[in-house]
Amino acid sequence: GKIFPVNRRGDQVFGLKIYPSVRDIPEPVDLADVMVPAAFVPGVLEDCLAKGVKGAQIFTSGFAETGEDEGRALERQLQAIAARGIRLIGPNCFGVYCPSSGHTLLPGGDFPRESGPVAFITQSGGYAVEFARLARGHGIRFSKVISYGNACDLNEADFLEYVAQDDETRIVTMYLEGPRGGRRFMRLVAEVARKKPVIIWKAGLTGAGARAVRSHTASLAGEEAIWQALFKQTAAIRVRSLEELADTTTAFLNLPSTTGRRVAVIGGG
Repeated sequence: GKIFPVNRRGDQVFGLKIYPSVRDIPEPVDLADVMVPAAFVPGVLEDCLAKGVKGAQIFTSGFAETGEDEGRALERQLQAIAARGIRLIGPNCFGVYCPSSGHTLLPGGDFPRESGPVAFITQSGGYAVEFARLARGHGIRFSKVISYGNACDLNEADFLEYVAQDDETRIVTMYLEGPRGGRRFMRLVAEVARKKPVIIWKAGLTGAGARAVRSHTASLAGEEAIWQALFKQTAAIRVRSLEELADTTTAFLNLPSTTGRRVAVIGGG
């Protein structure tokens, strides 16, 4: 699709005209990538609403994850704008990498252009980039990588519901800090795991980890016992590191599916 750069100063970049506002773009716009200071994000989204833009990715940080009243108030503004008819990914994220459409994460210009059967849903933009690069050496290719940050509107349950219905996705992988809707999320994990492997790395289950995720995406991490119950009741597969996530995904990509008790375990110790 076409790209329409927007900056209030106008001019040109890489031969493309820069428009002073989203409202000035003469053609329809499907998706807005927002990279302005936090205080200006609500105004940009108002312009997107006026233009009829249906979705926006907000890369900007400086919202609820700061722990400050100003940041929380700004995030509530985004939620109020979203409720009026625009769906939001973020803020404080890297957005979507979708090879089949040619769309990539903010720092993902060198990612593979070929699609694969693995979806990765992650609150951390850094891990979105790290896993996409680590996966290249494992032969893993992605249908979608979704970095969604603070999840002020769309959250992990929404994305899980989407990839469950996505014919391109055969394996679902996730990095979670604190899901927003616990009951809905658990129900979806159980439903999806019956059809596709769901591999989850859950962060923040130690004291130090909980403090880290709270400062990262303003998430409440939850209790170890609750997550143990979720894994037991849903048949989701738990991993504890990025490397284990890559290894487990590789196994599901290359080993045939099977049932029964004819299993051998080989260890190095």
